[in-house]
Amino acid sequence: MFEAVTKKKSMLAVIVAVACAMVVLSGLTGCQFGSQPPESDLTPQLESGTTITDGTLTVGINASNSPYGGTNSSNETVGLDVDVAAAIADELGMKLQIVDVNSNGRSALANKKVDVAMGLTKSGNSDQVSYTSAYINDGASLYCLSKNKPSSLSGFKEALGDGKVIVQGETAAAYEVQEALGSDSIQACSTMQEAFEALERGDQKFLVADAVIGDYFARNYSDAVRVDFLSSNAVAPIYAVTLTSNSEVSSKVSQAIDTITQNGVLRVIMAKWLGSDASTLLPGQVDISKLPSTSFGVETTAQTPTASSTSSTSGNSTGDDTRDAQTSSGASGGGN
Repeated sequence: MFEAVTKKKSMLAVIVAVACAMVVLSGLTGCQFGSQPPESDLTPQLESGTTITDGTLTVGINASNSPYGGTNSSNETVGLDVDVAAAIADELGMKLQIVDVNSNGRSALANKKVDVAMGLTKSGNSDQVSYTSAYINDGASLYCLSKNKPSSLSGFKEALGDGKVIVQGETAAAYEVQEALGSDSIQACSTMQEAFEALERGDQKFLVADAVIGDYFARNYSDAVRVDFLSSNAVAPIYAVTLTSNSEVSSKVSQAIDTITQNGVLRVIMAKWLGSDASTLLPGQVDISKLPSTSFGVETTAQTPTASSTSSTSGNSTGDDTRDAQTSSGASGGGN
């Protein structure tokens, strides 16, 4: 198990990192801001004895699941979940320690290896863990080039015609398309990058991928757009999870997520990793009532497996319900 101790990032530091990246991407120079507060100025909001290490929030992520978590060219642990964890720690006045728990977040919590596990969906009826407010919505979504965008999901089949849907093979999203439309209706690619390159070439009109990994790649293709989630059932809110027995940590972490959602910090983090369209994935931004009840209007008898049984890259074999760890070039930040 890989562990990385990360000094607390102030909320300002998170925003500064994004602002600098945007300046660089715009071809501008001269990105200078004030320094962040020293760690000695931290005032922890959690009482002594409530976390594994006093004054430090130990957070578990899956560092093999870009863009939630990964490593950059300097072998540093980075990702969407790392930045969200840093913003939470900042709100709580604490230092941050990141622990790579792979897809074993709930196990790490139960064994008291971490105070918080990021990137999980609700699974089972266990009363041993508590879920914070959701910090992003994920799930199987439809992508296309802007010129091929249907006015609504109801117009998808007509627009598809005799074409196929591009997917990354052996993922939950690919399985869902196959169940709804049949195996002859998919063009499977080995990686998500290959899938978006096929979309850009015009091999097919449509691509299906989970929204987070899809937006992470779509930002690199100027004409690629996300149409919407495939159905109301496809929407999967993503949570930070804590032990129910540690009510103070549960309450404070959830309050911190609510705060960074309301003050715009979460929006900035999502824009950094997923591009400008990511705001539509934030809590409260998905109107499930306007989505069809089934993907492509087709009822399926088989239940779509969780990412732990379909992931082609992470070797997930636990009961933790995380999103697909789909093949990518790794989480390397907002500008690649």
